[in-house]
Amino acid sequence: MSAEKQIEANASAHNGFQTSSDYNPSITVTVERSPYRTKSLLDAYILLIPLGFFGAHHFYLRRPGWGVLYLFTFGLLGLGWLLDIFRMPNLVQNANNKDIYGETSTQKFDLLDTWVIGFCPITGLLGFHHYRLGRIGWGLLYTFTLGLFGLGWLFDNFRMPLLVKRANIEALENNPSEGKYKDQCERQEPFKGYYLDDVYVLAFNPLGILGLHHFYLKRCGWGTLYLLTVGVFGIGWLVDLVRMKRLVERKNSEICHHNQGAYYHHSSTPHYGATNLPQSQYHSENTGFQPEYQPGPHDYQPGVPNH
Repeated sequence: MSAEKQIEANASAHNGFQTSSDYNPSITVTVERSPYRTKSLLDAYILLIPLGFFGAHHFYLRRPGWGVLYLFTFGLLGLGWLLDIFRMPNLVQNANNKDIYGETSTQKFDLLDTWVIGFCPITGLLGFHHYRLGRIGWGLLYTFTLGLFGLGWLFDNFRMPLLVKRANIEALENNPSEGKYKDQCERQEPFKGYYLDDVYVLAFNPLGILGLHHFYLKRCGWGTLYLLTVGVFGIGWLVDLVRMKRLVERKNSEICHHNQGAYYHHSSTPHYGATNLPQSQYHSENTGFQPEYQPGPHDYQPGVPNH
C-alpha cells in the first residue's frame, strides 16, 4: 500500500464513518478558517518597548481609550508603561478572548486597570479612578483638592480592591438583566448607607478638622461647629477618629429604620416582625452593622387575640 493510501485509510478509520474501500476522491472537505485574528504577545511587546509611552500597544489591542490616555500623559508618566511590561500577557489574553468569545468577564471593572489609573499621580490625584468606578462626587472632590491633599490618594492605593469590589457589586445590583451580569447574583436592594473607610478618608486630612466627615454624614450642625472652631480646637477631631465606627453605625441605623418605616407604610400585607424585611441591604462587612428589628405596637403579632 502506498503512503498516500495509508494516510487515507488512517483518516477513514479515525473518522469512523468511512473506510478505505469506499473512499471517494470526488468528495472534498472544506475547513472554514476562523475570521478572528488573534493578537500576538510578541507584537504587543514590540510596540510596547519603543512606542508604549504613546499607547501604541493599547491601540493594537483595541483599547483606544487607554491609548488616548497614554498619548496625553506619556504613558501615565512612565508608570503605566512600566506596569504594562508585567501585565502584557494578561492584556493580550483578554483582548483575544474578547475578539473570539465576546465579553466573557463577569466583572464590569477590572482591578488591575483601575489600580494603574489610581497609582499614577497625574490621574490618581485628580480622581480618575473614582470617575472610572462611577463615584463622580469623589472624583470631583479629588480633582479640586488634589486627592484630598495626597492623603486620600495614598489611602486609595491600599483600599483599591475594596473600591472595585463595591463598584462591581453595585453594577450587578443596578443591571441584573444584562447578559454578563444576570446570573451572578440575586436581585437585592443596593446598600444605601455609609462605609467606614470612606468616612475615615474624609476625616484624616486637613479638611477633616474642618468637619468634612460630619457634612458627609449629613450632620450639618456638627460640621458647621467644626468649621467655625477648627474641629473644636482639634480635640473633637481627635475624638472623632476614635469614635468614627460608632458614628457610622448610628447613621446607618437611622437609614435602616427610615427604610423599614417606608416598607411597612407601603405594604398591604401583615408582617411578622423582621422576617419579611430584606435586611441584607443594610449589612456591610465594613460598617459591622446588622440591625435587629423590634416589632412595634402597630405591627401584626401572631398569638392569642386580646378581647
